[in-house]
Amino acid sequence: AKVSTGVYDVTYRLIAKNVCKDTLKNVTLYNDLAKTFRTPVTCEIRTKPTVDANTNLIARDSFSKTDSSMVNAGSYMLPNAIDTIRYVVRVTLNGNKGPFVSNSTIAGRTTGNENLTAKAREVLRFDLPNTRIGLAKEIVTTGLKNDSTTYWTVPYRIRVVNMGANAIAKLSVKDSLDAVFTAKGAVIVGTPVIIATPGLRVNKKYTGKGAFSDLLVPDSSSLAKGDTAIIDLTVRVNVAGSTDAENIFNNVAIGIGKGTDSLSYRDVSTNGNNPDTNGDKDPTNDNVATPVQLKATGPIPQLQVSIGIALAAVRDSIPLADSTCNVTLIMTAKNYGKDALRNVRLCTNIENTIGKQAESWTLIGSPRVIRGNAKVSTTFNGKVDSTVTKSDSTFLAVGDSIVIAYMVNIKNPLKDTIFTQAFAKARSAVDTLKLTSDISMNGLRPDINGDGSPDEAAPTPIVCKDAVDNTTAFIPQGFSPNGDGTNDAFKIGGMKNTELNELIIFNRWGGVVYASQDYKNDWIGQSNEGVVAIGAGQGLPDGTYFYCFTRYAKNADGTKGDKVAPEQIKSITLIR
Repeated sequence: AKVSTGVYDVTYRLIAKNVCKDTLKNVTLYNDLAKTFRTPVTCEIRTKPTVDANTNLIARDSFSKTDSSMVNAGSYMLPNAIDTIRYVVRVTLNGNKGPFVSNSTIAGRTTGNENLTAKAREVLRFDLPNTRIGLAKEIVTTGLKNDSTTYWTVPYRIRVVNMGANAIAKLSVKDSLDAVFTAKGAVIVGTPVIIATPGLRVNKKYTGKGAFSDLLVPDSSSLAKGDTAIIDLTVRVNVAGSTDAENIFNNVAIGIGKGTDSLSYRDVSTNGNNPDTNGDKDPTNDNVATPVQLKATGPIPQLQVSIGIALAAVRDSIPLADSTCNVTLIMTAKNYGKDALRNVRLCTNIENTIGKQAESWTLIGSPRVIRGNAKVSTTFNGKVDSTVTKSDSTFLAVGDSIVIAYMVNIKNPLKDTIFTQAFAKARSAVDTLKLTSDISMNGLRPDINGDGSPDEAAPTPIVCKDAVDNTTAFIPQGFSPNGDGTNDAFKIGGMKNTELNELIIFNRWGGVVYASQDYKNDWIGQSNEGVVAIGAGQGLPDGTYFYCFTRYAKNADGTKGDKVAPEQIKSITLIR
């Protein structure tokens, strides 16, 4: 607290914990104020050290600039004890604003006469602005994937920390992927994916190229005092044309925000998860770039016994009259190992997943085999019996797949989005003692990155929100254009005759495969754009695609007018 110009009362709080199972005796605690506050700075104790009521530490009243001991003889700590010591120092700066480094040392002896010591460091300074923003950036190593020989999925995590005493408004975080990858001959594939914590609004126009390098919408992004926000940025890169022999790419993010004084403050990210790696409370002097090496180390060896499973949800586009909705779940299992598999069990406990997130649910009919050598269990009910397949009659040859679909009716989900999951078990047909299992990945592909090892897992979301307002159209998560009369067309709810509706479909590489400037709910999975091996106008292969749907006002002459709602960009599942 500020007393007057250049004079402050500083409250220190030291927390000590005995993390061992033994009592620590002869505990000592030292802090040398003379080394912390050197001439011309002066200091004096305003409040003597105090301890908690239930502590076994004995506070030392004589603690001062000339006496660095904070506890008296006879102090001890019981196993797992946590003790806090507080004291207040009045500091007169006399022109020196710091930094002032305070080092504390605690020591004790176990009943076995083992000496234990711990140290703590705290920095105090008065030369920094009250508004400070700090950025740290790291590679999420568990998500870094070599999708194929030259294609990589690169996940970054950016931490934005408000290290000052004021709120930060109009927050901008810029990340130029062009400067990182394109400058070295690599190619950014598709559109980067951004996920941010509440309080930040993602910039849907971000590409990492040119003027579209801001991850956020500054007018709608802020950071409260003491808060930390996280931005996850996932980029797909083709390094075939890289001019760097080692394929090392260094990246930084730049954060800019406005303080309560309307001035702008900025920071350049540093590698890791701590914006202030040197601990001096000034993040602007920590700015080491975040490196990533995209160099293949060779193919992942094929396992002898390996099964993978994926689960996709395709919801009917129109809710039923009783306010329930039908969801078709598509289970895909594949043999990724060297041995054929027998006793293949594909399982899903609907009651423990969907049942815990909705008022009620009903299994509609029986599961049906779409592809593969499998038989459905007649006793499967998603509750007591969660095994979909008849295991003694279900097999998987090497490289083969099984696809099974089942429908669930869901009533009154507790949230707009609920989740479900499945799992697979099997044993080797060559050596029956060898078992394999897998937890489902969201979508249609168990091995989403194509590395031959289906170790990815993610719950399958089911979006249950029915409301259609003036700005958002209802768009299904998927459809099945197989000519059976159900979900054959990609039907968008809430479209109006007074508008022109633009629909663009992209494949997973970012290429346009279908486009319509006046969409009429008539897309049945054919291509009319780009170059495809099966020819324009023919059915696209099963898989995950991305759409961009935009609504425009229709002028009197039928031409396109102003945009009436923000574009909607999401993924869609196509399965025949």
